This record gives sequence, structure tokens and C-alpha cells, in this order.
Amino acid sequence: MKKNKNYALKIISILLLGLSFVACKHKESLDRVAVATMVNDEVQPLFDTDDLKKNLIADGFYTKVEDIQLGHFYNPEQNEEEAFLNIVGKENNTDELMALVANLVKNNDSLYIVIADSSLFFTHKCEGVNCDKCGFEQDEWGRIIGCKACPKDEFVENQESTNCNHSISTGTEWNVEKLVSIINKSK
Repeated sequence: MKKNKNYALKIISILLLGLSFVACKHKESLDRVAVATMVNDEVQPLFDTDDLKKNLIADGFYTKVEDIQLGHFYNPEQNEEEAFLNIVGKENNTDELMALVANLVKNNDSLYIVIADSSLFFTHKCEGVNCDKCGFEQDEWGRIIGCKACPKDEFVENQESTNCNHSISTGTEWNVEKLVSIINKSK
């Protein structure tokens, strides 16, 4: 009888250990979502770009999606690898140029959005003053660093001074969980 009791306790312990492992794996998948993989030093998205553009518009993030960029590079200043996801388009409420930027975390050959860390997310905006078409300026790796000057052919008629004002906010003005849901829907 005592032998059966010990055997039953061992089985229950193994089952509980297995359940806790599954629960931890499930929590990890809720905290981060793979959006790309590295293949021969090239970033390969795990989503269909055209579907993602359509879904971002349908779900109200943008009125128009101009570009989706995934980047990965070695930053010699920081002595580390960096990766990012840029989604550039026209903001739904104001129609001004907006980029949602997520700094990605690399683990082995996968690139992840880490949902719980708001310091990894940025919103860039370019607001035109007497300019009909502003654009983002990017560094050699593709990171957004400001706004380009207003092209001369885009000046608002009869205006002498024009510019494109860059603003950046850290953290999340936007719903990261909703964005991740849209990315997952586009896989």
C-alpha cells in the first residue's frame, strides 16, 4: 500500500512539473512574438507584407501604409547587434506621416517583438508646415533619424517658408497587443 502511495505521488509530481513547464512556455509566447528569422544574414519576415498592409488599414492603424521594413545590423558604437521593424504610413486621424518602430530582440536566428517592454517602441511623426509631402530620413542601417526637407515641388503654393517637423515619442501611444494580433493574422 505504501509503495502504491509513493508511486502515485511520483506520478502526480511529474504531471505537475509537466504542467508548470507548459504554463511557462505559454506565458513566454504571450510576452514575445517572433516576427522574422535570419537566413544567411538576411532578415526574412514571418508575415505576408501585403496582408499586413491591408490588415493595418482595415484595423484603423493607418489610412495608407507606405512601407514596412525589417532591419538587422551590427552597431559598432554599441558593440552589439540591433534589429527593428518600421511601419510607415499615413496616420488615421490626421493623415500625417507616422512610423511605428519596434526594436526587436534577437534570440538565435529569430527576431522578436517583446510586448512587455515599452522602452522598445517608438512613434515617429513628420508634420509638414506649408509642405504637402514630408518623408523620413534614415541612417545607413535604415533606422529613422528625422524628417527630410520638404521637396521644392511639394511646397504649398505662395508660401516662402516650409519645413517638416520631426517628433518622436518613446513607449507606446499605440496598442502593441493589437499590432501583434494583426501581425499574427498576416502570417
